[in-house]
Amino acid sequence: MSKFWRFIRNIIFVIVIYAVLYCYAMFQGSFMSWFLFFSFLPILLYLLLFIFYPMKKWDVSRNISHQVVYSGSKTKVKIMIRRKLPFPIFYCVCEDVLPQTLLKMDLRNINYADLTTSYHLRTNQTMKNIIYPLFKRQWILTYDLTNIPRGEHYLTTIKLRTGDLFGFIKKEHDYHIHNKLIAYPNVRPVKIFDNFNRFEHGTITSNSWQIKKTNIATGTRPYIPGDKFSWIHWKQSAKFGDMMTKEFEKEKSNEALIILDACNHPSSHPLLFDVSIEICHSLFHVMAKQIDHIGLLSIGEKSIFFPVQQTSKISDIQHHLTKVQQTGNNFSLYFQREWALMEHQFNTILLITNHIDQMFVETIGELTVQSKKIHIIYIQLSKNITSTTYATINLLQQKNVSLTILTEKELVLNLIEVKVG
Repeated sequence: MSKFWRFIRNIIFVIVIYAVLYCYAMFQGSFMSWFLFFSFLPILLYLLLFIFYPMKKWDVSRNISHQVVYSGSKTKVKIMIRRKLPFPIFYCVCEDVLPQTLLKMDLRNINYADLTTSYHLRTNQTMKNIIYPLFKRQWILTYDLTNIPRGEHYLTTIKLRTGDLFGFIKKEHDYHIHNKLIAYPNVRPVKIFDNFNRFEHGTITSNSWQIKKTNIATGTRPYIPGDKFSWIHWKQSAKFGDMMTKEFEKEKSNEALIILDACNHPSSHPLLFDVSIEICHSLFHVMAKQIDHIGLLSIGEKSIFFPVQQTSKISDIQHHLTKVQQTGNNFSLYFQREWALMEHQFNTILLITNHIDQMFVETIGELTVQSKKIHIIYIQLSKNITSTTYATINLLQQKNVSLTILTEKELVLNLIEVKVG
């Protein structure tokens, strides 16, 4: 029923009650009948005023304490309602309608305890509270929005519903209040074990990437103000009679590329892609602090490449990982198309995927021919890793490709370990 016809119905209802009581008093003519008529007159007058009360003129606003959060966290939402006329209202039900994107819940590590199920869903699509304003001109409602999933969420509607004390007349109004809530992918602690770091002159062994890469001295040069004291080459300084410092050559592995498989494979589980996003985001945070140049290539029907790390690009990468969804189903075709257009060559490649097949092996094999150092992070349900999958993994390892398998057993842990090399 439209608001107009509801308005007409309420007026007719009040007039009919008033007419019935008046007719009863006229026909009875007794003291009791007229007493009832005049006793109900204030109530009928209130109902009539309540019908014409302009509820739509209320000033309603929504404030989100943290508009940018990480997935799985929570934020406090405050709804403020103001009105000019202190008309008596006995109750008011306030509903904040949640968008479809907020119906999912991100329970972080608990999500992965049982990947045989889909997302945990909220039981209610609205956050509802009841208040008793009476003559108040202003009141505030607060609630906690918990387990926020990754993505951009738009809260657009607040519903207010009220009525008289007897439930004869009910009124409601929708307020279109727009707020944007951004939930970046969660960042988990990641430990990377790198067995071999390749330099121009030889190979050294390292147990992790937790320490920033060092350089190898390849010669000497005159001292420049700002050089470290430990760089001074004392023998060469004594030989030439001038202060000389060591000249370093950077490692080849200081330029890395993270590739995210954002294709919608038939075997994909609803949560596996979110896991891939989370691992990708965590790896980027760790490696960006330890490697001079790092890029990101997101492979899907509409692939996107973020060049080597720049301060202006970090926020763009974070924003992309927040919004990206799975599109397309031909990873090999999309990857070859993007790789042919890339001008910058990377020495180290980390590829995050939840699908491995023969075509995938052939695509990766072409990269190994180019002497690329390739590491694959394979995220999959343990029950889906069959003997065929292990045979495919063996083919990759024969091509000197290192591979880390992450199942629900590893994902429930707080620390993620990735072994490369």
